[in-house]
Amino acid sequence: MKTKYIAFCIAVIGAGVALLHYRPSRKGIDDPVTFLQEYVRIHTVQPKPDYAAAVSFLKNQAAADGFVTQEIPLSSGLPALIITRPGTDPHLPALALNHHMDVVPVGDAKLWKQPPFEGRVVDGVIYGRGTQDMKGVGVAHYFALRALKDKPLKRTVHIIAVPDEEVGGFKGAQLLMKTEPFKKLNIGFALDEGVPSNEKTTLLIKVAERKPIQIRLTAKGIQGHGSKLLCDNPIGTLAPVLARIAQFQETQKSKAQNVDPGTLLSMNITSLEAGVVNQGKVALNAVPATACATVDVRVPPTMTMAQGHEVIRSLIGSTPVTYEVLATIEDPRAVDQEQGDLMYEQLAQAIATEQLETSPLYFEATTDLRYYQHEGIVGLGFTPFTCPDNLHGIDEAVPVQDLERGVRIMREFLLKFCA
Repeated sequence: MKTKYIAFCIAVIGAGVALLHYRPSRKGIDDPVTFLQEYVRIHTVQPKPDYAAAVSFLKNQAAADGFVTQEIPLSSGLPALIITRPGTDPHLPALALNHHMDVVPVGDAKLWKQPPFEGRVVDGVIYGRGTQDMKGVGVAHYFALRALKDKPLKRTVHIIAVPDEEVGGFKGAQLLMKTEPFKKLNIGFALDEGVPSNEKTTLLIKVAERKPIQIRLTAKGIQGHGSKLLCDNPIGTLAPVLARIAQFQETQKSKAQNVDPGTLLSMNITSLEAGVVNQGKVALNAVPATACATVDVRVPPTMTMAQGHEVIRSLIGSTPVTYEVLATIEDPRAVDQEQGDLMYEQLAQAIATEQLETSPLYFEATTDLRYYQHEGIVGLGFTPFTCPDNLHGIDEAVPVQDLERGVRIMREFLLKFCA
């Protein structure tokens, strides 16, 4: 009897230990539409994105599907998430499927046809901030990889969810590249965002993007009375330079009628600041001591950053106007062009399986792709949607058909490029 009692106690204790290690199975979401709806409902809108909720959401889904995850805390205090599908050949350079978790503000939500953070499906279209830029693309990445989780792939694939892209990526992807965990991923290729094509028969593959030089122009004078003819007015000094910049921009706009705008240098004057202000009112009879303007310069891939600065200096000329660089990046590292061509070709072949054509895109703006390229990683940008481009716009949306087709295209690409 005593022996039976001891055995019973041991069994109970063993069951208790087993319960301590038991975790209820997490049921994941089985379709990309529902997944995108849930992702849109997480408020990752700048300037206070809820990254913790987004990372938790993605990690739970990845755990349910049996993927390996790694959360990387960045020195900025923001998180990045890596979801990994190991390949059978760890020596092959891995592929990164990059998307950013943050989204831009919605503006006046009353102007939206549907609430911007509910992910409603109306007439076959999913409405919500981030459906195009870029949660919808991240969902296409994830469900394509999920569809292949039981198929052998030689090349390791990492889905990388990053913060901060909408405000420059300086606290997100840029810092991620410098971490030891990232360096250990052995990434040789990256696929980031592009733009919807607005063409029913064509998708765009981003092959390059322009590089920013954001500057402040400053002219100095002497504050004085507005009635003086012989005054040193900094506005008068700055105005001719701004006129030359505006004329340069008009010339470039004319050229853009015949070539891709992403291949041209542009200069947009984005602010003007001058005047003597007292208690919120401008003194109409006072000449200010300084006049400033900011200019957003975008340098095409056919030019170096040094050449972009040469154009800026030429427009300033011999005037006493000075310029200060507020934000810029370095020229990307040279990468293996043959590998880039191969990646483009296999992505184009995947697109062709859906009876769609491809066209190269020279992107006018800048994305996180530049940080990969600075590390010598071969990269392209691709958004697998043919709907109208409405990035950052009111009523941002993606058709269900586009999302589901995007998953199929990405699946075909992964099979070709990684298997």
